Amino acid sequence: MRRIAPLVVGLSAGALALAPPALAEPPQTFHADVKLSAAPVDLVCPVIFPQACGSPAAGNSASAAIRFKGRFATVDSVCFVLHFQGDLVDPGERGERVEITYAGTWGFGFANWTDAPIADRTVCVGGPGSETDAFADGRHDITVFMAEGSATLASMEVYLVGSRN
Repeated sequence: MRRIAPLVVGLSAGALALAPPALAEPPQTFHADVKLSAAPVDLVCPVIFPQACGSPAAGNSASAAIRFKGRFATVDSVCFVLHFQGDLVDPGERGERVEITYAGTWGFGFANWTDAPIADRTVCVGGPGSETDAFADGRHDITVFMAEGSATLASMEVYLVGSRN
């Protein structure tokens, strides 16, 4: 009996030493508080194709303050849900184009290449080169503008997939 007890203790200690390290928390989805500079806001690019508006300007700009509750260790992706009302993002031969800028001059957008006006659109960015780390501090401001055409932005939601510090 005396010999079995030390053997069991030895196996238990060895099993603990060989246990895999704890896994990092998996990414989660977080919702931000978003405050638009005005809502609704009319966005109008005053030029006609083949020209386009390459940056925000008076009458073609909506600023959004995005605030998450806390900081992030990782940011895998950020999704922007834009809600338009009245003047929607219209279809056409070239489609109206919406742009979102953040992290300085980095940005992205979407065009309406469908046959119907767009009232709601979700656009997500992530991966190498997407500058999503700009959202790691949990606070960021963005600008929305029309590169082509016009639309009325009524509201916006922002979601982030990542992990906390």
